[in-house]
Order: sequence, then structure tokens, then C-alpha cells
Amino acid sequence: MSIKAEYIPLGGGLDLNASSMNIKPGRLIGVRNFEKVYGRQGYSRIDGYERFDGRSKPSEAVFYLLDFSTGTAAINVGDTVNDGTVGLNPFQGVVTSVTISSGSWAGGNAAGTLSMVSTPARMANSVNGHDLFVGGIQKAVATSDPTIGTFGNDLYAQYRYDAAAYYRALIGQPAGTGEILGICVYKGDVYAFRKQDAYRCTMFKSSVSGWTSVKTNIPCYASIKFQFFVGSFTGSAKDSLMFVVNGEGRMFRYDGTTFTNGPDIYGSEGTSTSVITLNNAAPANKTFTIAGTARSWVAGNTLRVNPADTANAIFTATVVSYVTQHWC
Repeated sequence: MSIKAEYIPLGGGLDLNASSMNIKPGRLIGVRNFEKVYGRQGYSRIDGYERFDGRSKPSEAVFYLLDFSTGTAAINVGDTVNDGTVGLNPFQGVVTSVTISSGSWAGGNAAGTLSMVSTPARMANSVNGHDLFVGGIQKAVATSDPTIGTFGNDLYAQYRYDAAAYYRALIGQPAGTGEILGICVYKGDVYAFRKQDAYRCTMFKSSVSGWTSVKTNIPCYASIKFQFFVGSFTGSAKDSLMFVVNGEGRMFRYDGTTFTNGPDIYGSEGTSTSVITLNNAAPANKTFTIAGTARSWVAGNTLRVNPADTANAIFTATVVSYVTQHWC
């Protein structure tokens, strides 16, 4: 009896739309604890998740070790240590772990090792024999130059864990309330949308200093998810645009610098070119000058007005009259 083998490469993702009889080979009808491997075909077990805001990944934390002696006052986790020198990149690091090998702080003869996180430029300095300061107070003397921690170091696992915990604590959430309403990767940067209040949300961009606000007061009257499309009409990646819509406010596009609202696409929609001052006292008639012609409003229509930059001032009104102006 012969055996026929058939090779089916796994690729294509989770398919919840096609029936089990019509699903394409390699796609999945069910999966748990696996993810698509971006950039190549196939799937991989999920190794885990970690916080993200654009800063260094905690899982890639690098730590440096510095030996010291003659410790006369305690150096604690979280202290910033330097050797008192000045310059473009003077020696400086934040302590993530302290290991005492002999003596004591109280006895003025503590000796051991500091595990620190810092930039490579600051750790490239020779500090062997230099006094070590915390907040301008001399506390110990360096007995080695800083070295990068490696797998062969004693207590490597603990030092690396402590360094990762330091970087993890720095990573924060986009400011706002409630859940994240959308995430988009555009030109290598990650953008996230989160509500400011009941009426508005903010667009954030990941950076080396964390989430930074790039656009506020985006109309968002309900917790409706944002959807995105990134593409280029010229075929060149440098001309790509991000298009954003959530079904509530106006669709807009972003080119990395400038935001541009989409055009009016319904006969019952228009953009006011006049500034309207809202009066929260007695109701009063308001007159709008609309960009565009051939609107379909008639007396008696219910009109909803969405202020662009003060989304909490949304109001509804009844159309009294509408006149189309034709200009030559």
C-alpha cells in the first residue's frame, strides 16, 4: 500500500468568513495562543506581550556593572550615580540593583557591585578610582570601569530582570479615559486614539519619550472604533497617506505633518466658513455660510452641528431656511 503525502504551508491567517468546506489551504478555522509572523509566511506561538509607547523595550534591557568599595553611605535602587565630572556625556547611571559582597554601609567599608541602566556613551567613561556621588554627596569609590552585563555574570538573571522592570515602569498609557479606540502603524510609527472626554478624543504618536499628542479635539461622541487605511496614490512609499474614519466625525487624512479633512460627501452635509458663537442662554437663530452648493436642506429639517475644535458643544437645531448662492 502506497502512502501519498501532501505539503500544505501554513499561511494566510485566521479565516472566520469562509465555510469550513471552502477555506483555502493553509488558513485556519480556529487557533489559540498563536500569532501570524509578520514579514514571512507561517505562524508562531505567542511569546508574550509587553508595554509599549515607543521607548526601549523592557525585554531588550541592557545593564552595566560597576564595582565599588569604601561605601560610607547607602546607595539605593533608583539613585542616580555619577563621578562628579562634567562634559558632553559624563558618567551617570540609574541604580537598579545593589549587591554587597563585604563590609557594611554603617561601618564605612561597604564593597560590592552596582547594576545600572544608562546610555552607552555615559558608560564608555573610565571611572576606576573615582569617587561616586548621589545628589552631590560622596558615597563610595569605583574599583572598576563599567561593563555590560552578560550571561556569564553572577546574578545575571536578577540583574536583567531589575533592568527590565526599570524600563517597564517608564512606559505609560496615552492620556485620556476608557479604552484605546484604534491603532495604526504609519511610516514606522505607531499611532493610537483615546478619548479625552465624552465628546472628543486625542491622536497620539509613539516616540522615544513616550506617547505624544499630535491632534486633539477629534469628534468622538460614542466609543466607536477608528478604522484606517494607509496607501499611496503615486505608488511611492514616501507619498503614502493615513486615512482615518470612525463614522462620527469627518474623515481626515494625515501625511505625517498636516491633517486635512475630507470633502462633504452627502447632500445633507456641509462645512461652515463662518465662525458661530454659541449662546448657552436663550435659543437664537444662527446663520451659517456653507462651503459648497446644491445642499439638500429644506425648512423643518433637523440639523446636527459638530463644532470642529469644541466637540462638547455639539447641538441640534431646526432649519428655518436655506438659500443656494451661485457665484460667477
